[in-house]
Amino acid sequence: MKDKLKLVFIGHGRCGKLGLETIRTKFLDKLDIVYIIDHPNSDVPGAVSKLATEMNIPHYNGSTDNIRQTIAQLKPDFGIIMRHPQLIKPDFFNQFKLGVFNIHPSDLPKYRGDAPLEFTIVNGDPLIVTSFKIDEGMDTGDILLKTKSVNISGKDLGEVFSITINETNRAMEQTINKILAGEIKLTPQAGLEIKPSTALKENIPELLKINSEDDSDLIHRKMLAKGDKNDK
Repeated sequence: MKDKLKLVFIGHGRCGKLGLETIRTKFLDKLDIVYIIDHPNSDVPGAVSKLATEMNIPHYNGSTDNIRQTIAQLKPDFGIIMRHPQLIKPDFFNQFKLGVFNIHPSDLPKYRGDAPLEFTIVNGDPLIVTSFKIDEGMDTGDILLKTKSVNISGKDLGEVFSITINETNRAMEQTINKILAGEIKLTPQAGLEIKPSTALKENIPELLKINSEDDSDLIHRKMLAKGDKNDK
């Protein structure tokens, strides 16, 4: 019998919880979740930490900088990220045999950064989720796959959240299936040198500013994006 691959799951909020639940339901016959990492900026256990406790899996609520030795001892095969607000450093992700794959809710390299959904909503773009192998840059790693585009125009915020979470989960499933099948074929991102990280939370006030030349549709999209709060 083939040995199970060792997985470290890094996630947060409803998106992370759904991803972890999906792995528990569909992949535990092929994967061994050896460690789970929740939000680094909270002392309160979140949905992912609570589920990890229920599953009796070692977990940590904090920065990956503090657990490098723990991860090294586990010798993981790969990692999956589903929402993590911290840039992960090479001395952490280089410990994974196959790498760490981030499931990012935008069509990379467009909307690199920690606020891709707000920019997607305001600019009226369809939702595309990208799975990529992380490197030392901010969302600059080579791409494993992208989901089909989904039109979120005209949806309310609750619908946009639900679609985003479900599509992110779909991309995670596809990523794991490719890894299990040994089909890790990566494509470098094109145009990184002319597409800096602009989808950042620090740029949201300027993005959402109502200008005199804005038409009614754009104003509506800005008001919708203003309601986009962090997934708890």
